[in-house]
Amino acid sequence: MNVYVTGGSFRNAAEIDINSLFYFNVYKVRDIREVINRITKNYQFNNQIKSEYQILKQARKNNHR
Repeated sequence: MNVYVTGGSFRNAAEIDINSLFYFNVYKVRDIREVINRITKNYQFNNQIKSEYQILKQARKNNHR
């Protein structure tokens, strides 16, 4: 089963596997908004890391010319 999370900060709907939500139980999260908030932060953070990595990769490529 998949959970589809949409929001202002998502360009596309982010598809999250329901199994990945189980670790939120460790924090005893009762509020679904809190769960979505954490997913959103993780999603934004991962995208930020990816784009920074792309910039570094491009810079490295330019230096080798």
